[in-house]
Amino acid sequence: AATVYEGFDYVQGTDVGGLNGGTGWYGSWTGPSGDATIQSPGMSEGGLPGTGNRLLLTRTGSGSTTAVRQVFASNQASGTYWLSLMIDNHGGHSTAFGFAQLADSNGQPLVEVRFSANGNWSLRNGSGTSSDTGIAADSAMLVIKVDMDSDRADMWVNPTLGAEPPATSNANVALAANGDFNSLKLRVQTGTGSASASFDEIRIGDSFASVVPEPGMVALAGLGAGLVGLRRRRQ
Repeated sequence: AATVYEGFDYVQGTDVGGLNGGTGWYGSWTGPSGDATIQSPGMSEGGLPGTGNRLLLTRTGSGSTTAVRQVFASNQASGTYWLSLMIDNHGGHSTAFGFAQLADSNGQPLVEVRFSANGNWSLRNGSGTSSDTGIAADSAMLVIKVDMDSDRADMWVNPTLGAEPPATSNANVALAANGDFNSLKLRVQTGTGSASASFDEIRIGDSFASVVPEPGMVALAGLGAGLVGLRRRRQ
């Protein structure tokens, strides 16, 4: 199972700042009031159904809106970590887009997933070197493998559920030899006008299987949660 999980199962319209649900996180979410809110419905991408709601980030005018949650008590500089999440750019591309970063305690990114200038999903390291997937879907389930020992990150876009990912990833970048991270940063950014992006179903674990559950397992988890709620209402 995933070590860390967030399905944004919070009340519709709530600011994400201060919320601390999900499992495995070290701290609560931080985010600006009014521009980082919980919205319904949740997302379903890559054949994986979501549960709960989703996080919506919005920005009007040049700049960005960021929501951050600490994953570990201190920076991690070794080992292999897997991250999966769903992102919907709401039609934004090169000048307005959402992206996710694994960052250190100073907010410096180790690696990030975002849209490239030509409107494809891409993986970028902290030095700004990018690898373009050539895949241009506005919304997707993204899976990132971060190998801190070989200083490499790989990404797959909407990989097949219930099977190991292809040996060749859709994108890969070299990581800084002394790089580390302890938090997840979600952002929406625009150069002009306004932008928005949604995020959902965040998992961090030690294997592909831990962050990409089979659809049947998600359905059973949702059924279990529904039965618990039904029992509570009957009491």
